[in-house]
Amino acid sequence: MTKNVSFIIVGSLIFALGGCDPKPAARPRAQPVAPTAVPAAIAHLVVQVDAQKLQGVASAWRWLLPTDTPILATKCGDLFLQRDNGWIMFLNVGLGESEIVANSHKSFVAKLNDQDFVGFRFLPLLVEDLEASGLKAGPGQCYSFKRPPILGGVYEISNFEVTDIDVHFSLLGQIHEQVKDLPDGASVGEIKIK
Repeated sequence: MTKNVSFIIVGSLIFALGGCDPKPAARPRAQPVAPTAVPAAIAHLVVQVDAQKLQGVASAWRWLLPTDTPILATKCGDLFLQRDNGWIMFLNVGLGESEIVANSHKSFVAKLNDQDFVGFRFLPLLVEDLEASGLKAGPGQCYSFKRPPILGGVYEISNFEVTDIDVHFSLLGQIHEQVKDLPDGASVGEIKIK
């Protein structure tokens, strides 16, 4: 008689579980955050875009997030994506880095009501300052860098402009991919944009 054994890794510990069902668990399907799930208090911080366009914005970031599915874009040009295992990732486009922010879609939707989470991830004070300066991002648009931080740009109102999300994510994804292996402080020669 054979026995199925599964392993769970927690930190540096490995736990064996005997007698597990040999069928793999169904993977959660990534889905854009429904407009009704976005609290009214933060709706102005989210890019209003159809699901098809949202799916296309991650193509220039496949080198970093090969299978993650976009679920929500912020007005400040960052992106939330869902992994095959259900985890929600946050892509900080300015830094070209991603991190886990929730272990499920349900947990992520709950965090949309957390003031600290929203303040840190959606940058409402920056959006307020950008709008007060006269910049207004419409549907399918976000605030993007004129000169990205990775190329010496700064997080100042004068370094932002309104850009279509396709252009924003494509340009910054290509730039970050081309400079990702350079050491800090290295001089950047030529950047090729497709």
